Amino acid sequence: MTFQTPSNPITLAGAPMGDVLHACAFFNSDVEGYRVLTPFIREGIEAGEKAFHIVSAAGCDHHLGHLRDADIAVDAARERGQLDLHTWDEIYFADGTFDYQRVLETMLAHMTQARDEGYARTRLVSRMDWALEDYPGTQDLLEYETRFNLEPNPGNPVVCVYDLAKFRADVIIDVMRVHPIMVIGETLQENPFFVPPEQMLAELRAR
Repeated sequence: MTFQTPSNPITLAGAPMGDVLHACAFFNSDVEGYRVLTPFIREGIEAGEKAFHIVSAAGCDHHLGHLRDADIAVDAARERGQLDLHTWDEIYFADGTFDYQRVLETMLAHMTQARDEGYARTRLVSRMDWALEDYPGTQDLLEYETRFNLEPNPGNPVVCVYDLAKFRADVIIDVMRVHPIMVIGETLQENPFFVPPEQMLAELRAR
């Protein structure tokens, strides 16, 4: 399939993402997180792009409420199929376990379907607290994040949202190493700690 690259820019934390589209975003609070993510989400919806969001089942109403409070027409976007909101259980734990290969296939299938529906781009935002849940396979978080960098994902920005209060410092350091760009201190920056995926996979196997 040949994809047409959309021409409008992608802005995250007030800066252009450029051609590097897999970002981790570290926040200390919901207020800080939505201050950065809301303009990114609004920009995509107003540009007619697909919004694909993954949150906890308990967090769905909270997430939609934040977007409504920011005057984003989320109800209309959901009604026309533009805003696709899913829970962790639907995406990450569909069979009661976390299987990173299945999840990667699911993500890419959703993005391809969005293109088939006429959307030039999908903006994916996922809360990553699911990795703290007590499900088999969650220990493969870094393998999953690393392999995302190897998948064909033309033009679709992916933002993985991490709560700094919930994850251990050593996990955060490793998460930094598998994302080429990151948001920290509400600033988007190239990640000096990024490790090429082939090298990171070799390191994970050695562990």
